[in-house]
Amino acid sequence: MPDADGPSPSGHVLRIMLTRHSLPRRVPYRLGQALVALALLTPVLPGVAAIETPQRGGGDRDGREIDLAIETLGLKPGDVVAEIGAGNARFSFRFAEVVGPEGRVFANELGASNVRRIEAGATRRSLANLFVVEGALDDAKLPDDCCDAMMMRMVYHMLTRPEPMARSFYRALKPGGTLLILEGDPQPGRPNARGVPENRAGMGIDPQIVIDELTAAGFAFDRRVPDWAGADYALVFRKPHMR
Repeated sequence: MPDADGPSPSGHVLRIMLTRHSLPRRVPYRLGQALVALALLTPVLPGVAAIETPQRGGGDRDGREIDLAIETLGLKPGDVVAEIGAGNARFSFRFAEVVGPEGRVFANELGASNVRRIEAGATRRSLANLFVVEGALDDAKLPDDCCDAMMMRMVYHMLTRPEPMARSFYRALKPGGTLLILEGDPQPGRPNARGVPENRAGMGIDPQIVIDELTAAGFAFDRRVPDWAGADYALVFRKPHMR
């Protein structure tokens, strides 16, 4: 893997990946159902979930949700933060502005076309502190102890190998660091994404399952943030300080 401190051929972007495909935010519900059905009939690579949960909440909530994530993660100039499954990278782009030139943002995503798209967005915005990271299905491929904070939005329920992936999150987060999980409630009767564990339900997941899996990886559950704008629930975890 390239040195995390060195530039890529594009001048400022490092590659690494995760398990997320982008679905347009304003997809009507019936069309969304049709896309899910089509995805279930479409061959996919083993271990890759077929389609992403549609974004919840209206576009006018984007700014408020990003600001709330910044506040919850406690981001400040000089911090290093990762967005796992960055999608359109709107969180990552804003994070890069907050942490400033002395900080760093890892925007983690699946697939070369998605990597190129985020790279292009970072270049247009002149965000030299944003690094696009294309990881593996069971490993985020982030450097050990690199991040002060990390987040995932509507991605955790899509992980096909959540246990090793959670361990890779734990390795990448600094002791005392914060992990924010934004997720959707279970949706019985709707199809699961292809390849995910059976305890996921209709493009969502019970929050207790998230808590159980991440605490098994070593994280300490901190709190649930009430009334999150843009997701059904928000869970905050910490990586304990070494003793």
